[in-house]
Amino acid sequence: MKRFCIVSVMILFLGSIAAADVVWLNDGSVYFGAIESADASGITIKTFGETRKILQSEIVKSEKTLDNMKNMPVDILLKDGSVIKGRIQNYDEEVGILVITDLGQSTLPVSSIKEIYNPTIRELYNPKKKETGATVIKETGTPLMFNIGITGGYYIPVMGLASDFNNSYNLSIFGECNPGLIRGLSFGGEFSTILIDSNVDDNDFSIYAFQPYIQYNFLQLKDSSSFIKYFTPFVSAGVGAAYIKKKNSYDERSETDTIGNLKIGLDYAITESLAARFYTGIETILQKDKNFNRALFDAGIMYSF
Repeated sequence: MKRFCIVSVMILFLGSIAAADVVWLNDGSVYFGAIESADASGITIKTFGETRKILQSEIVKSEKTLDNMKNMPVDILLKDGSVIKGRIQNYDEEVGILVITDLGQSTLPVSSIKEIYNPTIRELYNPKKKETGATVIKETGTPLMFNIGITGGYYIPVMGLASDFNNSYNLSIFGECNPGLIRGLSFGGEFSTILIDSNVDDNDFSIYAFQPYIQYNFLQLKDSSSFIKYFTPFVSAGVGAAYIKKKNSYDERSETDTIGNLKIGLDYAITESLAARFYTGIETILQKDKNFNRALFDAGIMYSF
């Protein structure tokens, strides 16, 4: 009889629909429970055995269903410091959370849970170095993440000195760091070589530029359970120095000028550490008489660690 009751409870749990509020935060955290109050500043929710105040600025969305959770890998941080990796299938305040892991199904008591979060957002944009295991991992380290990559592409001179030069190519290498201060905000530096094809004379010169830049990644797509979670749009702006080396000109010397750019682009995650980058933008080299402006169309590859 006792065994029958246990099986009946589990069947009811597996077949039920979670009657709980599901609140998604912009740092990747997910809370289940009951919203007790809400105002312009935020909400108060009873979750995981305690009451928490969540600011409105931290909330991405709230739902009344677990449908978006069932196909999304999550990390469940327990109060003993371990992390369970899996997919949540159901939730009940009394029974617990049903999660599917690589080792099978298990039910975690609500009282044992400290935090649940989306690992894609947490690890990519508020990362922590970890010692990994098959299902359970321990968190250590500091929130830092680095990207390095190479891009190349085609450019078109526009305005200014556009009539003096033909369309040509450029090649760049870059490095970025997300210190975890603001979600999605990165700082980087780019070194580029610009090939020059003059249609005015036979002067032989080339351009080498270095530009520190700031970049903001729009992470909202990563909350999706569909394929669009692999895409991250971004905008960036940089200012630096460009060295223009002139070899065959007797009346002009090599010079260093200010260079700046604005870019919009898209990163596509190929694997957890490898991504393709695509962007377009405008870049300007400030000179005394006329500026050298070019429209960029670039693509490349990026490695994260």
